[in-house]
Amino acid sequence: MNVNEEVIVHSHPRSGLHLMLLGLYIIYGGDATKPYEEIWQKTNKMPSYRHFQDKAEEILNYNKHILLLRNFSVLASTASPGKLDKAMASLETNCTNYQYSPAGPYGLNMGGYAKQIKDFDTQQPEKEKLVVYYEDLIKDGEAFRKIVSFIGKKKHTLTEDYDFKELSSKARDLYRDSGHTSSQKIDVSIAQAKRLAGRYEMMLGTPTFEKYLGRYNS
Repeated sequence: MNVNEEVIVHSHPRSGLHLMLLGLYIIYGGDATKPYEEIWQKTNKMPSYRHFQDKAEEILNYNKHILLLRNFSVLASTASPGKLDKAMASLETNCTNYQYSPAGPYGLNMGGYAKQIKDFDTQQPEKEKLVVYYEDLIKDGEAFRKIVSFIGKKKHTLTEDYDFKELSSKARDLYRDSGHTSSQKIDVSIAQAKRLAGRYEMMLGTPTFEKYLGRYNS
């Protein structure tokens, strides 16, 4: 079975999905000189993916599930100036359940992100699952080694002395060549970050919040 038929990645937009999937495409022997559109739409050398708004029934046939997480405060920081303050003010009345939250800041759908985490935690317990953090993904090659080990016995090029910097550079070049750009970020205050953390703890419950997002609660 091909990687894209067996493994699916669940991620919130702006969480490093392109880096992970394009990196895996290269690791599994993909040709990085091909156009981005051909790689992204046609290859079987990287996992499939879904965001929280995609239909849940589409994921039932995958045997392995990866949840890619990023600091919710960083995702919130992609809001346009002024919009973040408005969105933060709405937290007292919005985002109290798993409904999607269009009032939230651009780049962070609070309800969608919470629902994605809750679904990953509770649905299909018989399937193999792995949690990966964006901050680990960009640090060194260890996160990619864990992902490749999780995916299992597929032919790949990830040797002990693999050059992670070169891999990251190739993946980022493909990302930029496709017309994508890195998000512009604004400052999120400590008080705002604490309010976001408190809201996620309320939506997920303390055990699930600590299990998946506890590293960001500081």
